[in-house]
Amino acid sequence: YARYRDKDELFCAVLERKCAPVVFAEEFAATPDRPLRDSLIAFSRSFLSLILDDEPVRLHRVITAEGPRSPRVAELFMENAVVRLKDRLADWISAEVASGRLRTADPMGAAWRLLGALKGEAFMRASLGLSIGDPAELDRDTIACVDDFLRANS
Repeated sequence: YARYRDKDELFCAVLERKCAPVVFAEEFAATPDRPLRDSLIAFSRSFLSLILDDEPVRLHRVITAEGPRSPRVAELFMENAVVRLKDRLADWISAEVASGRLRTADPMGAAWRLLGALKGEAFMRASLGLSIGDPAELDRDTIACVDDFLRANS
C-alpha cells in the first residue's frame, strides 16, 4: 500500500502486471513478413494461458461473486484487463486491415468475437472448477478459432 494511493490503484497495478505479457505481446508488433495465422495462433495461446491459469480463474470467480456488492472492482477489472486487451487486439486488427491483410468494417467487434470464441468451453470449465480437458484438444480448438477468424475476415 505504500506505493499506491488506494486499493483501486493497487488492484489496477496487479491486473496490469498480470495482463502485460499478453497485451504487449510481440504478436501485436507490426511484422508484415510474419504470417497472420502464426501471429494469431501465438496470441491465442498466450491469451488462453493467461485466462486458464489458476490465479486469474480464482480472481474471476471472486469478481463475479463480489461484483453486485462491489461494482467498482468489476468495473476496474473490465477496464484494466478485458477492455485493454480487446482494444489492443482491435488496434492490431485495424492495422492489418489498413495493410490489406485483413478485411472487416468492425475491428472492435472482430476482436470481441475472437476473444469470446477462444474462451469457449475451456474457460467455462475452469471457472466451474472442472478440468479443461486434453491440452491437445484445446490447442486444436484454438487453431480452429483462428482459422474461423481468418476465413471470416480475409
